Amino acid sequence: MAISENEEGFIIKAVLAMKESEADMAAHARKNVVYDAINRLNSPKFHIGMNIMGDPQTPPPGKKMRERLKNEVKELDYDDIVSRIKKSGINGLPKWPFKHDGWNIEFYPLPKGRDAIGKPGVRPIGLVSFGYYETDPIRTIRDAILSKVKAYGKPKLPFVIAVNSFERHVDYPEIMQVLFGEWKYTDITFTDGSIKTDEDRNLNGVWTSRSGPRNAHVSAILFFQKVTPWDVARSKVRLYHNPYISGLYRSSLTQLPQVIPNCMKLGDGKSLALILELSPDWPEEE
Repeated sequence: MAISENEEGFIIKAVLAMKESEADMAAHARKNVVYDAINRLNSPKFHIGMNIMGDPQTPPPGKKMRERLKNEVKELDYDDIVSRIKKSGINGLPKWPFKHDGWNIEFYPLPKGRDAIGKPGVRPIGLVSFGYYETDPIRTIRDAILSKVKAYGKPKLPFVIAVNSFERHVDYPEIMQVLFGEWKYTDITFTDGSIKTDEDRNLNGVWTSRSGPRNAHVSAILFFQKVTPWDVARSKVRLYHNPYISGLYRSSLTQLPQVIPNCMKLGDGKSLALILELSPDWPEEE
């Protein structure tokens, strides 16, 4: 967006908020090293099954895991394992737990088909399942923003962080928790047995802490909801002002829908389609 002579300059920094953060990608890389180590296991009669929970925070000992599995499968009787599977399925198989710095694995043997016994080139890992977990969109978006707050130190110009979130079901209530802290609920039980739920904030937001406001040099957060080049005309965008600073951001981004600083209520504004002069159906042909 162009800035006219009557508008003030500003600095903007963009970041993606996705489930797979840099930490997640690093954890996956560490896992892959272990998978490669296990796939070098010499196991003529058995595949290895894996139930996985969590992520390793430090490199796991792949060689140590492989040696343990080598000793475990060496003691197994093929016909006995086949019989257990027929009788009780996977639940009837022996399990070999392994833990490492936040990563919990339950290994178990799976008998190969008789025509695959001793056959070269067959990878040992036969089945991998992952425990259910639900990502926290508030934490994902908050961490993405916090990763950029020190990008330019404390600049003299207004500093705006633009975050494009690919999390689902995120709107004004969730972003308010990102910026000002997550809600916490405490049940208070009275002597008559009645219960009252007390509602308060954790003060762990981008702009809040237990010791008071923080990151006052960040003038505003420009929040996009899953904007891609193919749906920019239909994407939601909103500017959230930082109410803890005296010099509010007043430049060209204020023509977008925004949250009014003095009361943090929703305000009207132009859509991206209108500002960019795009058809609501762009880029499809009418």
